[in-house]
Amino acid sequence: MARDIVLLPRKCKFRSWQRCSRYIQEQRTRIYIIWRCSVTLLLWNDKMIEHFDDEETSI
Repeated sequence: MARDIVLLPRKCKFRSWQRCSRYIQEQRTRIYIIWRCSVTLLLWNDKMIEHFDDEETSI
């Protein structure tokens, strides 16, 4: 019975670590998605600006 009491806090710590680890992974994933969207929009914007500049010079 004393052994169960000693092991119980370790299980709680392990579970809270799993929860924390999962939360960190979710946040990293969200940051990555936001970063990729930002890069894509910036590159798309640059490409559109170049495209319109080329059209204006050809007129």
